[in-house]
Amino acid sequence: QTTLSVTFKDASASTADQMTVRAAFEALPAPADENFGLVSMTTNGKTVQIETKVKDATLSPELFLAAPIGWQFGAPKLIDAEGVNARFEADIYFSPKEVSSEPILVSYTLLDASGAVTGISQLAK
Repeated sequence: QTTLSVTFKDASASTADQMTVRAAFEALPAPADENFGLVSMTTNGKTVQIETKVKDATLSPELFLAAPIGWQFGAPKLIDAEGVNARFEADIYFSPKEVSSEPILVSYTLLDASGAVTGISQLAK
């Protein structure tokens, strides 16, 4: 994990800068939906099991997770992929000793060769 900061010059005067910023925002993943996104995320305390919907499971689906503060996950591994369903599993390297009753929200980016989506899902205990 890291923190980055960038200082920008005023881009309002430069059309080239405006186009660069616009292109960067347009390249961001779309919001996830029920046809392309995370369906469920559960844990047994040692791993996180993730069910997803993708456009086509033969298009090399990949998943990236951003663990909440106090948690650390390993890289998700594709376990099974068929049709539009893809299952992943990620090891839990670190979790809080006492888990609060608050929802555990995990940010994610899911992609396959057709594109990428991003969202937030709740980890079910």
